Amino acid sequence: MAFEYFFPIVLLVIGAFREILFDYKFSKLFFIFICLWIILVAGFRYFVGPDWPGYYRGYYATRNFTGSIIDLAPSLGFESGYVFLNWLIAKSNLDIWAFNLIFSGISIYLKSSTILKYSKFYFLGLLLYYLPYYFFEEIIQIRQGFACGIVLFSIRYIVDKQLWKFLFYVAIAYQFHHSAIIFLPAYWIANLKMQYKYFAIIVFVTLILSPLGLSKAIKPIIDFIPFSGAKEGYNSYADSAYGVDIGYSFADVVKICFFILTLIFNKMCETHAKPEDGYIQLRNIYATSIFLYFFFHGQSIFAARLTNYYVVTFYLLIPLMLYYIKLYDRPNFILVMILIFVFIVLFYFRFLELHEAKFDLYTNYIYNKINRLGSGIEFFDN
Repeated sequence: MAFEYFFPIVLLVIGAFREILFDYKFSKLFFIFICLWIILVAGFRYFVGPDWPGYYRGYYATRNFTGSIIDLAPSLGFESGYVFLNWLIAKSNLDIWAFNLIFSGISIYLKSSTILKYSKFYFLGLLLYYLPYYFFEEIIQIRQGFACGIVLFSIRYIVDKQLWKFLFYVAIAYQFHHSAIIFLPAYWIANLKMQYKYFAIIVFVTLILSPLGLSKAIKPIIDFIPFSGAKEGYNSYADSAYGVDIGYSFADVVKICFFILTLIFNKMCETHAKPEDGYIQLRNIYATSIFLYFFFHGQSIFAARLTNYYVVTFYLLIPLMLYYIKLYDRPNFILVMILIFVFIVLFYFRFLELHEAKFDLYTNYIYNKINRLGSGIEFFDN
């Protein structure tokens, strides 16, 4: 893994151990430094990730576009919110690094501010986000990553039961990635007064039945939904090579293990949770992410993409649960903490081994500038 990616991991592990084991006072400056580092790494990246060429061409096509902005989104194949932000920055004669810096800055702010509000162990929350969600959401699938940031931010309005504000943020997220519409029922799911054991039964039944390809049964329903962008996106992926079953993996085992942890310690956490902590809401949304993952397991693209909006609660819920365990179930605290870090390490190595984006490679505009100045080529050309 490139130094630019690995350095924050070292800092986050140090920060997590300090706050969890040694009760060090939280250093907001240290937290902000790490956030700024990962924003700069994402913002200044240069030809990094498989989706880079498409975003690169789209940005400069926006700069050179002379027609109506209304016609721009369909011609580029991107959502209107993303295209409008592209247009706003591109027409200011700024290069793509400026757009990426602003875009990743907003996305990471939305996520890190929510981690600070709910996770209790803030560095652990940021670490669980960083490995691996940061790489997908800020480096590769940036439109969906931005939408995930918006819906994660909207969780405060679920906890506070402010429906209209929640709907507003979901509508904004939809403008950056149409798949965000799947988060619409989250308000009611999160506040559902149902015992967690029934969530668990639904999850395990879905897991057992997942080889039958449950998700294919909903295709007729998709044809009747009123959101054309979401419907077209679903059908195009379902009919492609991405819509196939890829079998079970190590990541599936990790998901089940974490879900079992939430099940084991739920009663204790539920007893001691304060309403403003949002534990019940985070727990219900997280359980829904596991259900959706195995429901869509027969179509890999949906298992990976559609569950993202719900699974973002993972890096809020796990630190919050560990906080309760430390306070109220001390004998199990060290064991659970070790398990969490073992899962993180195993998942990290498996992630590096399997992922196609080659995270051992990284270059950015600063390196590129040095190389181009040395060769006499103008920097920031398009």
